Amino acid sequence: MQTACGRQDARAAAAALLALARQRLGPGAPGSLGGVAARFADLGNPAGQQAAAAIRGLETALYGPSDVDWNAAELAESVPAALAAMHADARPVGAYAEPLAPLYPQRH
Repeated sequence: MQTACGRQDARAAAAALLALARQRLGPGAPGSLGGVAARFADLGNPAGQQAAAAIRGLETALYGPSDVDWNAAELAESVPAALAAMHADARPVGAYAEPLAPLYPQRH
């Protein structure tokens, strides 16, 4: 995605962003730019909001009037920051409130 943004290639950036979302978010990753933007906006933090706005700008460049200026640098900076924030907000394994019950409890 960084390479596509450096070349100001909106179509390649969109394809790379969707591939990155599939890689980082797994099977439940959104399949559209709007879906990825919504996922970042749902983070509820500034990094997510900035990435969502940058993705909406990319959508406008792709599907809006042909003379729209696209801020590729904003996308290149905000998406990695939002992914990092998403990862930082994830709870580590073992951090859940209730452990699972034993599979074979001992009977007395």
